[in-house]
Amino acid sequence: MRPQPKPRLLQRLRRRDIILLAGLSTFACFVVIIVALLILRYQPINSTTSAVVETVPTVLPIHTVTFTQITGLTQFQPAQTASQDWAADAQLISASANWPGVLSVGQVGEPVEWSYRFYSPSLKRLLITKVEPDNQLTNVEHIGKITLPPPTLTTESWLIDSSAALAIWLDYGGAELLRRNPGLELLVQLRAIKDYPGPVWMVIGLDKRTQDIFVVVIDAAEGTVVSIDSSLEL
Repeated sequence: MRPQPKPRLLQRLRRRDIILLAGLSTFACFVVIIVALLILRYQPINSTTSAVVETVPTVLPIHTVTFTQITGLTQFQPAQTASQDWAADAQLISASANWPGVLSVGQVGEPVEWSYRFYSPSLKRLLITKVEPDNQLTNVEHIGKITLPPPTLTTESWLIDSSAALAIWLDYGGAELLRRNPGLELLVQLRAIKDYPGPVWMVIGLDKRTQDIFVVVIDAAEGTVVSIDSSLEL
């Protein structure tokens, strides 16, 4: 008996599914590559080179972020306590949070989970401490030892909170990006960057549909804008 030919509709559906899956895979790879390139571009290095700061025009502050109770600084306190219980010499490497689907300026900075990375020189290991908005903690220790110590942050010079950094991002073009692309992903990270003496806030707005991206790097001690990167004209 000859096998029955497959219905054309089924063939079309399968072709469509394959094309859709291929497109989604390509898009996912793009997002990963974009974030990785940003991290690599600002990768901190142990260097005595003097800082090179771009000249960024100053804009008048317009926006404010109303969510000031759950921020990078407020959630850092329980995280720091947990890190000291883990290792007395634990030092902060980074602090970060993300908002996956921001629809409007009013949603910027809403309470979310904050993640803190610490390094212990004596243990030569990393600890990730996650702090929920209700202050519940989750600690994850990296089992493998670190051969090259990562740059750590001087927390005494961390004076600008995440809410202020997000407001600066809005002032310098983030609000316009959000107006054009509601539903974008917003990421904020306190970290060290190469050839810069102190900690900075890196605020990234990424639209996964249009592939638009807007990055503002802010001095975490003074609140001045160090640099701006954008994939579109604002």
